[in-house]
Amino acid sequence: MTELIADTEHNKLMTAISEAHQGGEPIPCMTSTRPLDWISDTTADQRRAVAGCAVCPLAPKCRDYATTFKEPAGVWGGTTPTDRGRTQMPRLKKVQVTK
Repeated sequence: MTELIADTEHNKLMTAISEAHQGGEPIPCMTSTRPLDWISDTTADQRRAVAGCAVCPLAPKCRDYATTFKEPAGVWGGTTPTDRGRTQMPRLKKVQVTK
């Protein structure tokens, strides 16, 4: 049952990301010239992905998904697998985006 809920929530998140991207929102994991940073195991790549999440309007949703369902890999909502294993999560940094 928990897997079904996780799959449903993952699908909702992916739909929100796709719709925001298609609507012109800045979704770094979709538009980066280094998309593999979001799934990399290296610290440098993960840092770049975390920085990208700082300007993403969907970062809080990604972060909630990853922490709720204990996503074991990748950068989600500005958090790494190491961050998500901690009791206290780092705070999301707000960054002003100019268009």
